[in-house]
Amino acid sequence: MRRWFAAAGFVVALAAAAALASCRQIIGLPDNQEALQSTSACGLPYGTATCASCMQTSCCAESMACAADPGCLAFEDCYGQCAGDLVCRSQCTFSPSGRTTSAAVPELAACAASKCESACAFACGAVGAAAVPDAAVACQTCMQANACGPALACAQSADCLGFTFCTHTCTTFDCAQRCGDTRDAGIAVYTPEYEVLGGTCYSPCGGGTDWSCVGHVSWPRAQYAMTTMTTLIGVGATEAPVAGADVRVSQYCGPSDAGSTLLAEGQTGDAGTVTFPVSLQGYGPGGYNGLDGCITMSAAGYWPTLWYWGFPLTEASVQWLTPSTPTTGLFVPALTAADATGLYAAAGTAMDPSRGIVGVTLFDCDRSPAPGVTVMISSDDPDIRVLYGNNFSATAGASDMTGSAFLVGVPTGTWSVTATPVATGKVASTQTVSVEASTFTEVLMFPTP
Repeated sequence: MRRWFAAAGFVVALAAAAALASCRQIIGLPDNQEALQSTSACGLPYGTATCASCMQTSCCAESMACAADPGCLAFEDCYGQCAGDLVCRSQCTFSPSGRTTSAAVPELAACAASKCESACAFACGAVGAAAVPDAAVACQTCMQANACGPALACAQSADCLGFTFCTHTCTTFDCAQRCGDTRDAGIAVYTPEYEVLGGTCYSPCGGGTDWSCVGHVSWPRAQYAMTTMTTLIGVGATEAPVAGADVRVSQYCGPSDAGSTLLAEGQTGDAGTVTFPVSLQGYGPGGYNGLDGCITMSAAGYWPTLWYWGFPLTEASVQWLTPSTPTTGLFVPALTAADATGLYAAAGTAMDPSRGIVGVTLFDCDRSPAPGVTVMISSDDPDIRVLYGNNFSATAGASDMTGSAFLVGVPTGTWSVTATPVATGKVASTQTVSVEASTFTEVLMFPTP
């Protein structure tokens, strides 16, 4: 089970017996243990006698360790009975038992892929099992053609699988970054595979189409009183750094920040970055969900930016930096007057300095850029124009694989922005933002509770 960005999800604690029954119900497996006995080995089912025999010979210690761990047992009871079927394996990945934090899972999986690749149907690491079920077969085909070696290398590495399983339990971006911070050896192995999963095979692997969490997103509790925030101010697709930018962190931005406490401020250096401590205490419902706030940026030659990160911070550190690894890739953009003029031109309307522009970056439950999503704003002003994609299309009806959209000519005020995947027709995310005259507001839209 691999994730190509940083898998979102929800942590569901289940007893092993309850999870076992849930998996069988989800994928329609029989409940006859005697019938499965010949395909079991060392405490776990493996679907076929060939696989069971290989695991008995080569990975029995890892199998027994998994059988003794409730989280691992629940997942492998589901996964092992699939007999190599990719769609079935994918359904297990997206079932509650697939969100396990058990360290025994990556150890067993790495052994199986290393020593029983053929016997247990782990060709190219069976990477298709990480895709949403509808894309499992197409994903496997694409990866076999373009990145079989890197995919198998990750599948055979407990460090790489440990990183991907860790991110699979995360519901927030900073949680996924923490997985990378604590498993950097795994990231080094995963990155070559990620580059193909996030590129050539993004669409075949169903990138950005996981909406399984919608309707039951639950934010985690803040684990620390403070977080260390590192922020890049960049320009355009090249993320050229902006030095000397004034950066402020608060709970609210724009007109509503009059009563908001300033939490941190600083100025970017030559690399366009600034780092400061930010308090996480006292924010969110009940005071424990962490800070779901925003960054205000101002710099000579650029429109002011109001940047909403869109989820509560709960970890000891967070980095808004250029995308160099599978757990980074969000930065605060700086918009020039020429950029703003270009957006108005693409929208087919004249520049209005009394209005603002809202940029939206859309993500699915996997925290991957989401195609096929529509954006709406609560203002009914008929002069607002919507553009989709990095090519700023005024005719597209939804986002492309970049997950980007722009609302041009938005009147000043505080507005609600909603994101709705076309495939489901259900609102996946709602965020409240401020808009000011000749100001760029950007909001990251992950699925929200």
